[in-house]
Amino acid sequence: MRFFEDMLSSSRGAGFIGTLMALVVLVGFGSLYLFVFDEGLQGGKKSIESVIKDQTQEIKNLEMTLVSQQKTLDSAKNRAAITQEFEKAERLTGLRIKRAGEIKVSLEEVNQEMVGIRNNWEKYKEQYRIAERKRAEGEAIGDLFTKSGKSYKNVVIRTVEPLRISFRHTDGNGTVLFADAPDALIDRFQMTKEAAAVVAKAENANAGLAEVEQSIAEIKQEIDYIVGQMKESEVSFEKKNTDVQAVQNRVISLQSKITQYQSQLAAEANKQGVRNTHKHETGIQEARQAIAREEAKAADLPRVIKEYQDTKQQREMQKRSWEERLRAAEQRRQKIILEMQNKKTTGGEQR
Repeated sequence: MRFFEDMLSSSRGAGFIGTLMALVVLVGFGSLYLFVFDEGLQGGKKSIESVIKDQTQEIKNLEMTLVSQQKTLDSAKNRAAITQEFEKAERLTGLRIKRAGEIKVSLEEVNQEMVGIRNNWEKYKEQYRIAERKRAEGEAIGDLFTKSGKSYKNVVIRTVEPLRISFRHTDGNGTVLFADAPDALIDRFQMTKEAAAVVAKAENANAGLAEVEQSIAEIKQEIDYIVGQMKESEVSFEKKNTDVQAVQNRVISLQSKITQYQSQLAAEANKQGVRNTHKHETGIQEARQAIAREEAKAADLPRVIKEYQDTKQQREMQKRSWEERLRAAEQRRQKIILEMQNKKTTGGEQR
């Protein structure tokens, strides 16, 4: 009881009860303040300060939204401008492509026209060359001096070709090649180094072809000669075989006669009266001599066979050798012909 009394009446302080009461009073006044001054708790309208605060925050949010929308708008404007520039560039590109096509067509027409002009010019020059060279035939041009130092008096032109000029002069006939002709004549007759080279090469090719043709003809003659010799040897050998076969047949026939005579001799030995022994013996002797002669005719057959085989082998080797040379010559001929055909196809004769 004393303890409780001390707590309520202690002179050293308010005590426990007093402290508790003070806390209750403070809590009550705080709640009353909130209830009185907070519009949310009062259930009434907001205060001016609260409204100002809220509106200030709303203004800030609206300003931020406005800045963001302005950026979006600026970006949209930039995109629209870029799109317009792109469309403009695209239209310009289309116009330029169209113009380029028109220029290309125009250039093609100009090129075709230039080709026609060049062709006409070349035709004109060709006609001029032909006419001028033809007109010069029989023309007296006086003395002619070549680049190499030769001179001809009283020259009269006979023919003018891409490679040479042929003429008559005081001492006879002469020719001057393109490389040695005077520049004045070269210019007059429109002679060119390229045309002269083409003709020279063609003439060389013709000369080479003629040489190859001659070589082929000679090789064929050699082959024909060897084949002829082989046929003669074969005919001779066959004749020898035929002769030997005839000899063998005659020997068989003579041996038959000898057998006959020998049978007759045996019969004569038992015969009474006049005998023909001598006649039969003479017949046997003559038959044997005939056999010896016939066998002598065939005695050289092994030698003839060997000679025939050796000669045949040798001539076959010669024939193969000439045939190889013939194939090589024919290949050279074909190559020359193809080259000449290609030249005619690609360039033709230049004047």
